[in-house]
Amino acid sequence: AKINIEAAGLQSKIEARHWDVTKTGIRGVEENSVHRVLADLPFGLQHGSQETNRLLYPEVLSETERIMKLSGLAVFLTSDTTLLKETLMMRKDNDGNAVWEIKKRIPLQMGEIHAEIFVVAKLRNDEKGWMIRRMARKKAAEDLREAQRKQAQIEAKRCLSVVRQHNMVPRSLLMSRRKKTLPSAIKKRAARG
Repeated sequence: AKINIEAAGLQSKIEARHWDVTKTGIRGVEENSVHRVLADLPFGLQHGSQETNRLLYPEVLSETERIMKLSGLAVFLTSDTTLLKETLMMRKDNDGNAVWEIKKRIPLQMGEIHAEIFVVAKLRNDEKGWMIRRMARKKAAEDLREAQRKQAQIEAKRCLSVVRQHNMVPRSLLMSRRKKTLPSAIKKRAARG
């Protein structure tokens, strides 16, 4: 793409970037800031699967919807045409209006694989939907961190319980930091024991 842009003398008008379309927010791409998106979506044959595509395609459309300017165009290449069409049709704003319009479908034969290029236009913005999805992702990340913290606490309590049950001394208490000797409490316990 960059070679074609240079050959046409359009470097000052077109900026091409290579991104993971599901992670543009990480790279600081602002809402309503992109005019065009081109994506070669996984077909689910060599990379991924049709099951993973069912999760990926909505995520791609959601992020594309977030970053794309109103009336911007996206071009998607896929062989999973039914899934992409269904996903495009399911994208609605909060008032139930379609977010995307399929402008053109171009069939391709890539060896033995039938694929299509979808040219789609963004019809409307759904800022409220973006905020809801962003808050849901943030809450899910917080919930995951909290679950991991609780799991670590449970594991620590279980280890401490085993230590107490077997009257074991944790390694951290075996050597005094200053004198490199057994602390007096442990010496007394050992003498009794």
